Amino acid sequence: MRKKSEDDILYDYQRLKNEMIHDKVDEIFRKHPGNYISAMEEIGFKYNDDDDRDEIEEKNAQPENQNQRDLVDYFEGHLELSESILTAFLKEKDAEEPNLALIRKYFKQANQYVCPVCLATSPLPQLSSLKISRLAHANRWPCVMASHL
Repeated sequence: MRKKSEDDILYDYQRLKNEMIHDKVDEIFRKHPGNYISAMEEIGFKYNDDDDRDEIEEKNAQPENQNQRDLVDYFEGHLELSESILTAFLKEKDAEEPNLALIRKYFKQANQYVCPVCLATSPLPQLSSLKISRLAHANRWPCVMASHL
């Protein structure tokens, strides 16, 4: 019979510890299906909601350049839809490091100004100036396009 090495002992310890944690988690889900988060926190897990992180990031997001300031002004109803807004949107969408948190909050709100921009910048056949002008007045369309970006 050979003597167990330190690595073998650590491996066995880790395996037993993982099994115990697995069993405890299974038990929590069986006994507390509606309130498993607090039960998991009691055994040392920390709950982290990604939506909370996104909301904080979106709340703190600030425009970092003129294109972003123009887009915010448009999404907040201070500017009309124009070629420059469409260009700013496309530049921001295609930027190497776009300020997604800033734009994302308007998409999540189903902002009334989002749909015309998305339609005008979609890969549909080129839109004429007349169509873009019509889209500028289409801000009453109920359009939810939160996954466009």
